[in-house]
Amino acid sequence: MAGSGGCVGGDTGGDGAGMAVVQNRVSAEIMKTGLFGLMMGVVMTGTAWADDLQSLADGLVTHDLIPGAVVGLAEAERLDWAVAGLRIAGRDEPVATGDLWHLGSLTKSMTAMVAARLVERGLIGWDDSAGEVLGQDDLPGSAATLEMLLTHRSGIAANPGRWGMMTLPRNWTETDHHADRQTLVEEVLTWPLAETPGTYLYSNMGYVVAGQMLATRAGTSWEALIIAELFEPLGLDSAGFGPPGYAAPDTQPWGHRRGFGGRLRPADPATGPDNPPVFGPAGSVHMNAGDMLAYLRAHLLRDDRYLSAESWDRLHIPPEGADYAMGWLELEPGRLAHNGSNTFWLAMAWLDFEVGRALFVAANSGFLEQISPALTEAGLTAAALP
Repeated sequence: MAGSGGCVGGDTGGDGAGMAVVQNRVSAEIMKTGLFGLMMGVVMTGTAWADDLQSLADGLVTHDLIPGAVVGLAEAERLDWAVAGLRIAGRDEPVATGDLWHLGSLTKSMTAMVAARLVERGLIGWDDSAGEVLGQDDLPGSAATLEMLLTHRSGIAANPGRWGMMTLPRNWTETDHHADRQTLVEEVLTWPLAETPGTYLYSNMGYVVAGQMLATRAGTSWEALIIAELFEPLGLDSAGFGPPGYAAPDTQPWGHRRGFGGRLRPADPATGPDNPPVFGPAGSVHMNAGDMLAYLRAHLLRDDRYLSAESWDRLHIPPEGADYAMGWLELEPGRLAHNGSNTFWLAMAWLDFEVGRALFVAANSGFLEQISPALTEAGLTAAALP
């Protein structure tokens, strides 16, 4: 199973599942879209806020590559969101306000929050190495520390190669993937490093290694750990893993890719259109918009009952001379963002600590580059409202 620094996603045809992969980069250009400036720079209250959110969501789904979308804002005292479009392209069922959205790499900041919780309890240290925690010494990746892994400075390659991806287990009916993840991590640590340690290289596998380190020290699986340390304390009741609607496809939106002739092709969640479950710490979480906004509000409020100020700073402030913290790209001091996609879905989040506002946008298709113009267009539409 060779390591790969390149994106191995691609439309493989067949039943619509294809081969998904978490995107290998954070697009600063997209995260700096005019939509962010609009939402963060304009103070909206009461009905006007709700109207603008609906207008933004409606504007997104006028784009031919976006079947359904959600746009939401969070402040200290309120959470609001609006949805538009269809659960499944070519059918009549509209997106519902409580529907689930796949978050992709927005999961990374969640894994980092769990790490901070365990560090504060003394179960693991930021400088503990993968070799030390996992008992895998003298391998190329053994010296990577928890902090290096969470800031993408371990030198570990981004993903397995295409063949390696195809051989990974894909059973989303299981809820404990600890053993399979351990097997993958042991292989990953043997890969030749793709970059000099200490140098930035966006790595999904780095987050998988970090997640396995946390689970090992906690004596459980990463799935059980994030439920206990993040979902339950923050009341994120809708949170789960893998394709939304995997067990009940008719109850949720479906992800989409482009099929023959450039048309959108829905991907039945029952076929498992997602990254393998072992990718979990890097990008497998889904939840509804209300819970995602509550999660973003937790970052805005930096509640010291959940984490200390020192830990919040560790999560939000990049290492000196860098612009990537732990699951967050720093657009400028006090403004953070991240995007996530398994190539069937797209999710984006922004935090502005000065304004005290967070923004969440998601779509049930994964055309990252193509959706950027739609975001700008939607923002311009909303800006024209009285």
